[in-house]
Amino acid sequence: MKQRTFIYLALVTILLLVSFSILFLYYAQPFTTQTLFKQTIAYGDISVEKGTMYNGEETLASATAPLGILQLENKGYFSRIYTLPQFVGCIELSPAAENTSLLRQNSFALLYQFEGTKKYFQDKITVNVGETKNLTIEGQYTSYNIPFSQFSRENILGISLYRLSETQENPLRGAYTDGRYYSGTDCSALKANATPEVVISIK
Repeated sequence: MKQRTFIYLALVTILLLVSFSILFLYYAQPFTTQTLFKQTIAYGDISVEKGTMYNGEETLASATAPLGILQLENKGYFSRIYTLPQFVGCIELSPAAENTSLLRQNSFALLYQFEGTKKYFQDKITVNVGETKNLTIEGQYTSYNIPFSQFSRENILGISLYRLSETQENPLRGAYTDGRYYSGTDCSALKANATPEVVISIK
């Protein structure tokens, strides 16, 4: 009986050592991520969709622009499952528009474009051994009956981008986040509680 117990414990110990060794190699393997944001965006490069209010006034339905590239490179020994990080953007207004424009109220989420497919934060992407993947980072601001005249070049200085949560992937139990979320869509909450990772000016 004692010998059987000893063999059982020895097998469990070996299995645990092998599992932890594989997990260590998985996370220690050479895997690099680079988030390359633009420094400036031309106002004319922003794609906009307009709407119309009941009185005929033009409104801003949405504004979309490419903001940078997320580069993933796997030089390791195993395929890597990477969880896409979460970014949130806020419009930076001119002093004249800061206290009056409705654009300041809403934050906007960033999404990722890869091979014609949209991907969102906490989506997973597999990077095979020896592979490099470049994902376009896109900002998409959606408004609610904001007059289009407020979305003028004179009113907008740029955008601030915040990384809201770091993600850590674990193939044994899935992804988790560190919980640093900010409630609401008012950008004043972000500016009061976080530092932007980058500020992109609009020319």
